[in-house]
Amino acid sequence: MSIFENFKEKLGFVDKQIKGQDLDIEETVNEEIDFWTDLDESDSAAYSRLEKYWNNINVTNWNPNTPWSGAFVSYILRDHGFKGDGLHANYVEDVIDGQYPGWKAYNVPFNTYGENWIEVNVGDVFVKSRPGGFKAGHGDVVYRVDVPGQKAYLIGGNIGDTLSTHVLNLRDGMARFSGDSSNDYDVVLKKEKKSHGWITIALAGGLAWMFLR
Repeated sequence: MSIFENFKEKLGFVDKQIKGQDLDIEETVNEEIDFWTDLDESDSAAYSRLEKYWNNINVTNWNPNTPWSGAFVSYILRDHGFKGDGLHANYVEDVIDGQYPGWKAYNVPFNTYGENWIEVNVGDVFVKSRPGGFKAGHGDVVYRVDVPGQKAYLIGGNIGDTLSTHVLNLRDGMARFSGDSSNDYDVVLKKEKKSHGWITIALAGGLAWMFLR
């Protein structure tokens, strides 16, 4: 039994088109990739980097062997209204409960066709359960999307004691998910697409002007 099963039941099926916004995380991700090249958590040089991740979420009781993938995701998204947590399950639950304004959680609808699909955006967080306990999980962040090539590039921390990147196949040139059997994510977290409030204000102003003529 996993808490992610509870999340999926609570979220239900995707029954519409879901679109998000791309987040500006490329520079941060590239810095992390450069830093961790040929380095792992046991190297003394890694300590200060891990300390940054944990300080970002105000955690002090850690050591270099403490699983840090949740802290890594939180650090990458720190400037985008993502307060984060050391446990992936905790931040997923907080998003579902509305504690991260602008963020939404969805079931990952693989093998979904028709009009029900979720666009993949830079900054999306894909999370899955893993063995090790009720709340055990892992999360990866999308840092690049190549729609013509129908691929999304994800990065995660604490894989083999270092950073790891991999490719998620998309479908139909519209950043739909494919039915790629290599994927086993349960939930995707997305920053909602910004609404153009000024358009609403302008329209309301225009209507008011018409009625006052």
